[in-house]
Amino acid sequence: MLWIYGWSSATRRSLGRGAMGEPLRAIRLRPGVFAVAGEMARPLAGSLIGLRAQDRVVRRLHSALGALVPARFGSTVDGPEALRRALEGRLDALARALAELRGKVQMTARGFGPGARSARGPLPRTPGARYLARAARRVSVPELAGARADYGRFVLREVLERSDARPLAWTAHHLVDRRALRAYRAAMRRAGVLAGFQVVLSGPHPPYAFVADI
Repeated sequence: MLWIYGWSSATRRSLGRGAMGEPLRAIRLRPGVFAVAGEMARPLAGSLIGLRAQDRVVRRLHSALGALVPARFGSTVDGPEALRRALEGRLDALARALAELRGKVQMTARGFGPGARSARGPLPRTPGARYLARAARRVSVPELAGARADYGRFVLREVLERSDARPLAWTAHHLVDRRALRAYRAAMRRAGVLAGFQVVLSGPHPPYAFVADI
């Protein structure tokens, strides 16, 4: 059984070992697209220990290869030919993602505290419109709008998520060029002060938040 860790545009002679100590290898799918996989006798357990073990491998590969699209946990196939069949129609999307992600990392910013109050209009009366409005609010952080012109210069893509579990007010996942990390961190801290939040940054991470639809 092949356990897939991710997709890369480049490979190396030695890719090290996987989450269960298995040797990793690169399977060429087309020019510029490789799958990084390991042969396992049984699947990796879907526990916190298993997830962390996979994350350690993905982080190492992401750092070593320059661009990596992480595979979903538990992605397995019977062999290389089964993998090629499973990926029919997806290779172009993988190639585009790898080109976009080269040299990029994911940073995660979390805003704590009440923040500056933003005006919110009433929800629509009809159930369908109310549901859509609430869904839009969950991915909207209007308090950051005034600071986005500053930190947005360093953010290539953004995924926002509002939190109801105070003191955490919101989480923002940002795709950032590695070369801009220092400037990005400074800009996000300024944004937090301006919006009235304490901002806690983590990363750099592999781009987990930006490959869910691939």
